[in-house]
Amino acid sequence: MLTEGAGDMDIEAFNTALEDNAIEINFSADTLAVVGEMRTLTRNRDKAFDLYSLALTRPRFDPDSISIAKEQLRSAIRNNRENPTEIAEDRWYQEVFPGQPFGQPRIGTIESVDAITRADMQKFAAERFSRDVLYVGVVGDITPAELAPLLDSTFGPLPAKARPLGLPEAAPKLVKGLKIVDRDVSQSAVYFGGPGPLRASPDFPAFLLANHIFGAGAFTSRLYLEVREDRGLAYAIDTNLSFSDRVGLVVGRVGTANASVAKSIEIVRSEWAKIGKDGVTAKELEDAKRYLTGSFWVSYINTREIAGKLVWVQYHGFGTGYFTERNERVEAVTLDEIKAVTAKYYDPEKLFFVVVGKPEGLKSE
Repeated sequence: MLTEGAGDMDIEAFNTALEDNAIEINFSADTLAVVGEMRTLTRNRDKAFDLYSLALTRPRFDPDSISIAKEQLRSAIRNNRENPTEIAEDRWYQEVFPGQPFGQPRIGTIESVDAITRADMQKFAAERFSRDVLYVGVVGDITPAELAPLLDSTFGPLPAKARPLGLPEAAPKLVKGLKIVDRDVSQSAVYFGGPGPLRASPDFPAFLLANHIFGAGAFTSRLYLEVREDRGLAYAIDTNLSFSDRVGLVVGRVGTANASVAKSIEIVRSEWAKIGKDGVTAKELEDAKRYLTGSFWVSYINTREIAGKLVWVQYHGFGTGYFTERNERVEAVTLDEIKAVTAKYYDPEKLFFVVVGKPEGLKSE
């Protein structure tokens, strides 16, 4: 809604100003933050910063635009209710974070969307968009001296401090188990996961390598080789790290025919226990280091990616030294360190699955 009119400009006038000046402004919201992006030609940057400031400090939230946005959300929610993959992920978080914010559906429910008022949105923007919780990254043909007054004029009108959210501590309920959500589909969706370190934890570099070897390494991970390459049970299977300043997790997913679900889960459990007990081999560690250090700079391919990373390192409390130190930290991980970390986090008693479909030979545990 932030780009659908601001100040004295309705949605048509605001978007015309963007188009006429070749300016891109986008906002998105996820579980942890509201993220804004702005791209502009250097010659139009003053206008771009003005429009960006207007969107943040004087959003209109016009009733007609709210109605359209709500219907778009309702449609997305209805689609998610029919999507086994989305159902599995939402149910997993509901089970692991019962009654907690992290357990809520990511885009809400139709009932919660209907309940949101224009006043609610105005209140949120006024109380949460503030300078003390703001992180900014800027990349382009601009000097610090040129940028400083633009930042002051853009973000200076925001309140100095945000109202505290007062969120409770995240308390994941991770125990060995499996829940089945019955759906009449030929292929089941499986979502699984267990504990992981926080991003700022000293354990993180070793766990990053372990997860790459276990499930995140595209065509080379243990799960991919066992489930896809050797047995042809699924087209794809992977894991990734989910973390914030509150909780760390390793989560994964696989979609496979109902007849293959039980065997796929058996393999995941076996490999989970194996890496927790034995760690990884020297060759696996060497190959993972080579990939993770070599691919690190590939993500910095354009100004948008670089600006996003500048915000990311601030959000997680890292200094600018992160860009030179990250690969050094990964390279320094030893086999003993990675074994200690896998033993700590890959606990078979904390591996939880949700299956959506009609899996053969399985029942909820």
